[in-house]
Amino acid sequence: MVKFHLKRLVLPISLIFLSAGCSYKIIGGGERAVYIMPVENSTLNPQLDIYMSEELSRVFIRNPRFILAGPDKDNSIALKIKIEETDRQSLFYSSEEPPRTVIAGISVVAEVELIRKGESVLKEKLSESAAFPLTVAYNEEEVLKSLSEKLANKVYFWLLDKDEKGEF
Repeated sequence: MVKFHLKRLVLPISLIFLSAGCSYKIIGGGERAVYIMPVENSTLNPQLDIYMSEELSRVFIRNPRFILAGPDKDNSIALKIKIEETDRQSLFYSSEEPPRTVIAGISVVAEVELIRKGESVLKEKLSESAAFPLTVAYNEEEVLKSLSEKLANKVYFWLLDKDEKGEF
């Protein structure tokens, strides 16, 4: 009978220990505050900065290592992204006469900069590309969203790598 009561007490006590302060790092996350500045766009794709901003926020919210902060947070790191160029390439052509492009690619180059207390800490150019079919169902919005998502993930893991190496 005593063993039965002990077993009933072990579970609540274990839960209390797991939810205590030391396990917050394991479960909760968020060690550094990051402010994502408005994305600058120097290309002829006027919506790319909008999709990039949305995808960056989504990636940082979904991954717990960094906490999104406002611009007034003193100890936060500002992440500045400037989309510098985009390029479209034809990848495959149909065998019809005359041949037409059936799959194309788009690439984007962005300058990513980390700023702390008004000073540039790190600056690097990152690029990403995506292929897409040029069919009747072609959707420019989906292409830009997909490309932005890939670049946002690349920016997040670049920042994570730099943080783990202690570079900022």
